[in-house]
Amino acid sequence: LVGTDAYRVEVEGDVLKEVYVASAIYQSDVLISVDHTTMHPAFGLGGNIKNLGMGAVSKQTKIKIHRHEIPVFDPELCKGCGNCALVCPMEAVHIEDGKAVLDESKCAGCRMCMEVCPHDAIKRVQGSRSDFFKAMADACAGVLKRFPGKFLAVNIVMDVTLDCDCPEQQGRPVVPDIGVLASRDIVAIDKASLDLICSVPKYPLSVVADLPQDFDLTQLHRIPKEFSFREVLEYMESKGWGSTSYELIKLERRRPSLKERTKFSPELGYFERLKEKARRILERRKVQKDGAS
Repeated sequence: LVGTDAYRVEVEGDVLKEVYVASAIYQSDVLISVDHTTMHPAFGLGGNIKNLGMGAVSKQTKIKIHRHEIPVFDPELCKGCGNCALVCPMEAVHIEDGKAVLDESKCAGCRMCMEVCPHDAIKRVQGSRSDFFKAMADACAGVLKRFPGKFLAVNIVMDVTLDCDCPEQQGRPVVPDIGVLASRDIVAIDKASLDLICSVPKYPLSVVADLPQDFDLTQLHRIPKEFSFREVLEYMESKGWGSTSYELIKLERRRPSLKERTKFSPELGYFERLKEKARRILERRKVQKDGAS
């Protein structure tokens, strides 16, 4: 219930060598991962790789992933306001001699301190981004290792915002609804989702309306010379965890017959019965009218 009940899975990742998969997921017979796909401020795309890499693992692995996001405190810029110490969920920051001091052994790399620092005194370590991205991919691979041939990914590419669903306010969608994708290959489905998002026209009044049509939206949050989400896809492909090549098979919508709709919908069944009742009443009254005349 508190995120520590898990099973250990070995994985041949560049960053992680073991992944702790949440026990309820690990003990399942099959895994169908349904994701509301959006852009993501830290990972580029909030797709199924992120859904499993962060959402299907325990706290042990979550902390290992985020430890590659441990920030650096600049004492020259720090004014000792204490905002970082107040917001830190791990109690890893304290004020000493008027300056904020970070205990790295406690830090989970959540970056909450960076968000509340009014003096820009807390910064991300340059070069650590690639380890963060790879660790997320390694964790995802650890989850998938438990379900060989028994995994399906579903990406709901609708209401696509620049932010993920974590914060209370995600902003307005930036592209039209695309639809629902399904695949047994987690790399292929995230690659296809991203390609589709970047290929459709941007909403005229959205914050990305003035960007070029072929602009890769994952670049909005990317730090120059750092890892990008597309490199995550290539990394996972190089490990044999999926393929960046895919074929889009569009399923045409077929309107079900009245019989099918009546069979599966109690509401439509009611209206069908009402229609039949009205028909019988009409026939009876026609007979009564003919008899009276």
